[in-house]
Amino acid sequence: MHEMALARDILRKIVEAAGVGYEVSGKRVAYVKVQLGASRFTHMEELKELLTEVSKGTIVEGAKIEFVISPVKSACADCGTEFKPGKKMSFACEKCGSSNIQLTSGNELVIKEIR
Repeated sequence: MHEMALARDILRKIVEAAGVGYEVSGKRVAYVKVQLGASRFTHMEELKELLTEVSKGTIVEGAKIEFVISPVKSACADCGTEFKPGKKMSFACEKCGSSNIQLTSGNELVIKEIR
């Protein structure tokens, strides 16, 4: 289950950003803003439910978690054209047809704010 692995990664990043261990140690996380790339998940509601589940018994349990979603964007390494891949996630440049494409946005997992 892809979302479960992602939920665990998010929890790990939050705990690292808080600078303490997973166990409840007097310090609790109340709020987190997570920048998450659109290519990293398929079902946001399922991800939120799983994050609630994996955070039980940790410093993150009960925290409000806000997601900021980064759209998927690509760039052609040959001609420099930037574009958003279509629904079929085409990996060819819209301008020159090159397959030398790099993902420039949409794969992030960054803790932007924590309280």
